[in-house]
Amino acid sequence: MNIEQLDTSRIFVSLCDSELQEHSLSFESLDMRTPEGKEFFRTLLCSAEKKTGVKLIGRKIRIEALKYTAGCMLLITVRQRSNGRRYRIKSRSGFYTFRFDSADDLISCLECTRLPSYILTEENGIYRIIIPHAMPGRNYMRILSEFSAEYRRSDIYAFSVLEHTRIIARS
Repeated sequence: MNIEQLDTSRIFVSLCDSELQEHSLSFESLDMRTPEGKEFFRTLLCSAEKKTGVKLIGRKIRIEALKYTAGCMLLITVRQRSNGRRYRIKSRSGFYTFRFDSADDLISCLECTRLPSYILTEENGIYRIIIPHAMPGRNYMRILSEFSAEYRRSDIYAFSVLEHTRIIARS
């Protein structure tokens, strides 16, 4: 068993087949869910901790294994502790559909914004703009809401509108 410290958070271990067989394991049976695998990894982590000085027991780690002809290689990575804060990125994707009561409102809005969109018309003279895949910025939302009669953020509604209207232009 060869144990090398690559940096402060990574340890490289190379094992030959005979070392795995001593623990009645093979590369295919190297699994933390079996009692033999748990015991093997516990002894491996203890010996790696003694040799390198990197604290492994009780820390969150990731072990990656790669088979080669005479055994296997393991890369043990210690996960860094976070400050406990988690950040969630709000999804801003989807389709935004804006309804305009007149062509004048639609043209006035288009003169102020340059967003990629579909411009549609219905039989009763109502015009719509569908903006795909991204939330318009605040300034664009102010302009769009000033000229439009209503807007919806719904993929299903946007596809329904696309199905029952005619595309005039794509910008």
